[in-house]
Amino acid sequence: MADGGARGGASAAPPARSRRERQVRGALALLAVVALNVGTYAALATDTAQRWVAAVEQYAYPGAFVVALLTNLTLAVPVPYNPVVLQLMTVVELPLLVALLAAAGSALGESTGWWVGSQGRAVLPDEGRAGAAVRWLQRLAAHRWRAALGLVAFSAVPNPVFDVAGLVAGAARVPYRLFLVSAFLGRLLRFVVFALVGETLLAAWPF
Repeated sequence: MADGGARGGASAAPPARSRRERQVRGALALLAVVALNVGTYAALATDTAQRWVAAVEQYAYPGAFVVALLTNLTLAVPVPYNPVVLQLMTVVELPLLVALLAAAGSALGESTGWWVGSQGRAVLPDEGRAGAAVRWLQRLAAHRWRAALGLVAFSAVPNPVFDVAGLVAGAARVPYRLFLVSAFLGRLLRFVVFALVGETLLAAWPF
């Protein structure tokens, strides 16, 4: 019996160690993304970066991809980029191509949220309204196709909730390919709407 108890104690140690490892990975991942946020904002504040952004926007098609990619790398505090995409659409012959490239860039940029979530659940809030939203998203993410539909819906509508959805998707082990495709389809839906009513929407956009 003593041996059995010792074996039971030994078998209980790895899960605890595994939880600690996930928490450490989650904390390190969060610190890395915070550093990325700070670095991105600091870089965008420089005159050199502003001139570079202005130069990128002169090349509307690759510019749409690059701007959407860089501005979606950050978490928590989103960098406004929808007005930039709208502006680009009003000066090109193929606004739908801008929509396609911006959707691809923003979906890739949102991968940071999925990656942070996949490193550990410690980065997710568990109290208050934020915790309730996380638990609802976790239930959604438990079913692959519900998760896909939810991610498409969240990514289609301009809102800061998609960062949380990406974190939950990563923590719930939603496959990265499914996350990426869903984010891309949602953003493509958003930008196709932009392309169809771009000038009207840009005039009414609340800066």
